[in-house]
Amino acid sequence: MRGPTDSPTKRRASERALRAHYRLIALTFLVATGACQNYGTLQTESIHDESVDFSQYRTFAQAAPPGSVPSSPRYSMLVGNRIRGWISTEIKKKGLTEVAWDEADLQIAFTLNGKPRTEVWITTIGWYRTHASTARYLDGALAIDMADPRRGRMVWHGLATQQTLDAEFSDERTQRAVERLLERFPPQPED
Repeated sequence: MRGPTDSPTKRRASERALRAHYRLIALTFLVATGACQNYGTLQTESIHDESVDFSQYRTFAQAAPPGSVPSSPRYSMLVGNRIRGWISTEIKKKGLTEVAWDEADLQIAFTLNGKPRTEVWITTIGWYRTHASTARYLDGALAIDMADPRRGRMVWHGLATQQTLDAEFSDERTQRAVERLLERFPPQPED
């Protein structure tokens, strides 16, 4: 036997309300995840010793890459050697020549750090149901340091940071970080 709520008109109204409710949930999800879209933005910064004339540097050498990075489980010596190669390529574009460590005007080393993070979003569905969504991120940082062995001190420091989804870790992103960071080297004199 049909009750008063089973009429076709009420059923269609109920279905429309349910579809509208699901659209609202989808919109909420899109807004919540859209707010995180800047997670992939590569940020770079550098500082340097303002008393140094960087045009004097003609040669460079690099320290061996770190053997391991405990905070970055995907790191290996292979990754370290690639980063070292990308640094070398970019520095050579600036007109410097790679030489042995003891002969270099600039000694360069890099460090890499990654901090895994999990974000949780809770969405309320109706009066009584909730839905949880999670995303795993990696807050990554690459630092490049340059020292003048004759002065015995650091003359340039650059830092590139980027937040990526764990699955998006790639050589392309790391290479782009090296390139963008070394766009700032050598520092240009301020007018």
